[in-house]
Amino acid sequence: MKNNKHFLLRLPLLALISFLFLSIAAFVVKDKKKISSQLETSKYPIPIMTVIRKSLGVSSSSGEFDHIISGMSKIDVLKQYIKQVEIPITGMLFRKAVNDVFCLNLNKISDEGEGAKLLVYSDEIMEGLREALNIKNPSTESNKTIMSLKKAEVMDLYLKTYNLHTYEEIIRIVNLIYGINLPGISSLEDSRISLFSKNQWLLQKDTNLFVVYTGKGDIDVKVYPTPYYIKQTGLTELPQELQNALLNLGFRFDIEKAAYYYQNPSGETVSDSFKGQTLNAIRAVVGNMTVD
Repeated sequence: MKNNKHFLLRLPLLALISFLFLSIAAFVVKDKKKISSQLETSKYPIPIMTVIRKSLGVSSSSGEFDHIISGMSKIDVLKQYIKQVEIPITGMLFRKAVNDVFCLNLNKISDEGEGAKLLVYSDEIMEGLREALNIKNPSTESNKTIMSLKKAEVMDLYLKTYNLHTYEEIIRIVNLIYGINLPGISSLEDSRISLFSKNQWLLQKDTNLFVVYTGKGDIDVKVYPTPYYIKQTGLTELPQELQNALLNLGFRFDIEKAAYYYQNPSGETVSDSFKGQTLNAIRAVVGNMTVD
């Protein structure tokens, strides 16, 4: 009887403990659902979103301004992230950020020997690498040693040698080493052009109209219509205006490739200016089209 009395006295306490436990469990489940929802709706991974949200004056877990972040260009997101992150930007961290924002894997490009195919890097890069490797007397052999390094190694050595950490500096170095123009790629995001380069898709949407496809080392380029363009227009050929523009740039129609094709006769990566002229020619034609 005495034991029953003690048990009855404990009931309110047990009820309180149960209530607290259930409340905590409900809070955890709700918080997990909130995080899961953010992961599903966020355009970028949480580490990127956290920094950008804070830069906009809201908490790292708030989705209040996520629509603004989604409307930002990729290059602006990368710039904001690099400027706001509170640790020195190393080559490794920058490559991770580029992968998170652009879905562009610079480490994979490096490991696969992709990227700009050059006899030697620019004087600026070569001088930095010679200093990093303590090469006193430049020679053909020392140049071969530098050019045999993976691009990620070249990037890391150069950045450490000159202690470069700013957004503008690293963006420029990526282009000089990898042959990747990040601002240029960002500007094409809504251009309706799919871009394959460095053995991966840099831009691709189901409703894009044309494909620019570069081979290993970006030494050759082909341009052809997408299945969506063919379906919407009933045409299998590029618009005449675009054909003429590509012919003027040195392209020719390759029957086997079913595409307009150009290969750099030097065997090196086509220049930035040539890439720019090609993309601008396509964009001009897209701008005059009425395809949905």
